[in-house]
Amino acid sequence: MSALPQLKALGDPIPDRDHAISVHFPTWDDVRDYGAGKPRVANALQMDIQDRTYTNITKQYVTANPIFCAPSEELVLFPDYQTAEDCKIFITSQRVHSANAANPKDVSLVLVEFNKAQDASSAEDVLFIPRLYGVVHPAEFRKVKMTFWRLTGTGISSRPSAELPVYDTIRKRVAEFLNRAPTNPGRAQRDKKRRCVLYPSGMAAIYHVHHALPKWRNSDIMMLGFPYELTIKMIEAMNSRKGQKIQSVWCECPNNPMLRTSNLKRVRKLANQYDFIFVVDDTIGSFANVDVMDVADIVVTSLSKYFNGFADVLAGSIFLNSNFPHYPELKNAFNAEYTNNLYLADAMRLELNSRGYLERFTQQNNTASAVVDFLCPYTSDAKSTLATVYYPKLVLQQEKTWASSHGLSETLVRISVGMVEKHSMLECVKKALQAADATRNA
Repeated sequence: MSALPQLKALGDPIPDRDHAISVHFPTWDDVRDYGAGKPRVANALQMDIQDRTYTNITKQYVTANPIFCAPSEELVLFPDYQTAEDCKIFITSQRVHSANAANPKDVSLVLVEFNKAQDASSAEDVLFIPRLYGVVHPAEFRKVKMTFWRLTGTGISSRPSAELPVYDTIRKRVAEFLNRAPTNPGRAQRDKKRRCVLYPSGMAAIYHVHHALPKWRNSDIMMLGFPYELTIKMIEAMNSRKGQKIQSVWCECPNNPMLRTSNLKRVRKLANQYDFIFVVDDTIGSFANVDVMDVADIVVTSLSKYFNGFADVLAGSIFLNSNFPHYPELKNAFNAEYTNNLYLADAMRLELNSRGYLERFTQQNNTASAVVDFLCPYTSDAKSTLATVYYPKLVLQQEKTWASSHGLSETLVRISVGMVEKHSMLECVKKALQAADATRNA
């Protein structure tokens, strides 16, 4: 790509293809109104990262199968029975929703099966369409239903799964990237039992880790990093209480959006000492840049962005690390409930797109570094609206009042660099800064 794409209207897909997983918000007001649920934004959206399959597929199924829903009801589809049942439990949970929970008698589960259309023509049309599991609920609980859909990432794909070699190709590729350049050279010989598990989105991967770990130990979870800045000393304090054990500690590497990384080696030492699972989400750093295999029992990765690279597939993975003693128990816990819900057409597209992953990421790193070099001089200019640049290669002053006591404001802008040509990217950033400065100086 040699230049920035020509952006269109609010809600247009990015990129402009049938299975795009991003949409365009031209202004900050659009973003705020979307968060507030304003109808003008909701009505304009052609798709949403998770919502799009509901709009484009589920409504068609409801139209074709009116027997499932009364006029006052809606249907949401999932790839397996357990997730559909979890959705029903969530919608009807008085613990979560208090008096706003749905009556369990008004929410039902249905099995949905399909016959191949007589006029199916494209390759994706004739692929095997699996049975699906639906939750039928009163329409007034749509917002609650969609909260579950978004947070768990377990919805159906927009592409119409059988276990074929393409899945093993992806699993092997992820495992190889995780072990491509170990910081501990002796590790590669030890890590022979590779266990990569695929999911239909990064959020689905996280959801299923949370679902599986209680089978190993049903106790407290701790998060390191923004937005809940729990310190390592708090881990020590909790575990010093007799008889109390943490189930797991989670963190990102680096975290979002401040790009800070916890002391992973120290957390690993504490995990060994106090017997808890250490889960690391390496999505932002990506396994092209960071190596967490010497510290993490479980590595969670969204494959939708960097690994895929073309914004047209949702997918995620977890990697169970055989370097640590709880691997056999974790493997059994995941095997007990795992269903491969990554659709075949998605897997085929993901395998194709990920072939150039390392080459793409090299370009992204170079362009991102150039953007940082371009921005840094503005931070020392009193007339500039730019105050600070957060980037892993920069050494920042101690805490700087630690990002206003952990609070975020509308003045924090996150730039995620893709495959845009470097000069075009810098011109775009320059224009944005000029516009911001003009507003400040007006």
